Amino acid sequence: YFKAEINLRISGKNFYAVSEKDDLYAAIDEVKDEIVQAITTEKDKSMTLYRRGALRVKNLLKGLGDYRKRFKK
Repeated sequence: YFKAEINLRISGKNFYAVSEKDDLYAAIDEVKDEIVQAITTEKDKSMTLYRRGALRVKNLLKGLGDYRKRFKK
């Protein structure tokens, strides 16, 4: 058996993947796919969080604009 491991630290977050296969290259391919999936998932999560925060700020600013219009009349 061949064992392939990847342990990365990116932007303060740890990513780890391990694979054991009969073929060395199959183990490397599988561990690569696992680590790419983990990094992509984390990136999507953080972008979603960023977008939700930005949307909340945008709606807050829209609400303030409406508030100012009410008192302008």
